[in-house]
Amino acid sequence: MNELVIKRAIIFSLIFGAALGLLASIPSIIGICVAIVTFFASPIVILYMKKNEKYLNYLDNEKGAILGSIIGFSTGLGFFITFTLMVCILSLI
Repeated sequence: MNELVIKRAIIFSLIFGAALGLLASIPSIIGICVAIVTFFASPIVILYMKKNEKYLNYLDNEKGAILGSIIGFSTGLGFFITFTLMVCILSLI
């Protein structure tokens, strides 16, 4: 797999996780955001990357699983860092 694809996937998933972490600071949306991070983060990022990049069309099962695990880890990391910082900031107010 191309190193550029992995770097872009990590950047897109960190941004996606951070956006969901900011949305999760609203109490009624926390469950939906956690479900999206848990189940739908990898397919959303892969579909977004397939739409814009030509060399991601040739994913087999092994490369898709590796890319999905990298995306899932990065999205979870971005979500929980952003969410914990927002909770700490809001608790100080």
